Amino acid sequence: MKICTLALKLFVEKKKAPRWIAEFMQQSRCLNKALALERILLKVCEDIGIPFCFIQNEYGEETGVIEAGILSRKPPQVFFELLEKLLSNEVP
Repeated sequence: MKICTLALKLFVEKKKAPRWIAEFMQQSRCLNKALALERILLKVCEDIGIPFCFIQNEYGEETGVIEAGILSRKPPQVFFELLEKLLSNEVP
């Protein structure tokens, strides 16, 4: 919840239209590729050492895999700082 709230707050500050926000945060018709937000989360996790990856299922769809409870507990503050930085760089 805090991750999406942080993203939405940044998008609103950058005056993004609701349609742009929806396209950034929702899955397209095809599940073969992870969301842009999921890719940013992967980068954040890699940079701070949280084990997170994507695997393909038997249909070629990418699924994020993270140990249960890691992001459901409160991630460290550095996680949110890096997430905000990477989101800011991603959003024109």
